[in-house]
Amino acid sequence: MLRWKAGVPIATLAPSHPDSARGSTVDALDALIDRAIACGASDIHLEPQAEGGRIRFRIDGTLRPHLTLPSGLFGALCARVKLIGELDLGERRLPQDGRTAFLRGERTYETRIATLPGVLGEKLVVRLFDRDGGLRSLEELGMLPAQRARYEAILRAPHGLVLIAGPTGCGKTTTLYSSIELLDPQRRNVTTVEDPVERYIPEITQVQVHARAGMTFPVALRALLRQDPDVMIVGEIRDGESARLAVSAALTGHLVLATVHVNDAERAPARLFDLGVEAQALEAALRCVVAQRLVPCGGAGRTAQYELREYGAGPQC
Repeated sequence: MLRWKAGVPIATLAPSHPDSARGSTVDALDALIDRAIACGASDIHLEPQAEGGRIRFRIDGTLRPHLTLPSGLFGALCARVKLIGELDLGERRLPQDGRTAFLRGERTYETRIATLPGVLGEKLVVRLFDRDGGLRSLEELGMLPAQRARYEAILRAPHGLVLIAGPTGCGKTTTLYSSIELLDPQRRNVTTVEDPVERYIPEITQVQVHARAGMTFPVALRALLRQDPDVMIVGEIRDGESARLAVSAALTGHLVLATVHVNDAERAPARLFDLGVEAQALEAALRCVVAQRLVPCGGAGRTAQYELREYGAGPQC
């Protein structure tokens, strides 16, 4: 019998009976996901080793060893993950991406699954999103009252580009969602384009990107511009066409919020330059960059530390 470190059983395999083995693999994955959720993990890493494989959880930004499995169960577990993500089970030479959603109690979770071929076998990373988790206010996330007041004033503007900047895993999407309360969605047409939709927000329209079906960020943004939008929220600017569409929308009477992967506020405009946005257009469109990073908070957990940099409008804070 395999056990968690805390002594909770994962599964008991009975290889002599195929149906029992399959059932045990399903139970093992369910238990693994339940444990990850209970630990507050954002990602589950399934990593092949010379003998078997190990599982690690990313908790508060740090990867923590959780479990080592024998080859048989580790391989079966990886196959099960690929199956629920609708990936090609026979493809082990190329990276694959998939997703699935599931219920735990009354809460809906979404997973994003990514595979990477390695010398010892495929590595899988499963990212967990709690769609139904309650939103925290910007103050609860760590934004100072003076920063929030300035940010709210910026979001009252009818048009312009607002960038949420920071490294991977620093909570940019959480800040984006928490910003919606300041956008007056009762009176404004607020629409998001996301990959994936991490949680459902009432009173707004959310669009899921599905690249394999042809629903890319640029396709969704072009369609959104024909929907009489007031506020366009872009989950992430990843490519030149999306960057140019976001800037163009900000210049033609829309308020656009988007995230970019950079380490600080100063690098955010440069990221859009690198993606092919003209300097003159960006200078005219950009209203604010909200840069954030996570810092230790007391004895446990982390909180966001924000920097607001406005463009053409007063001092920074």
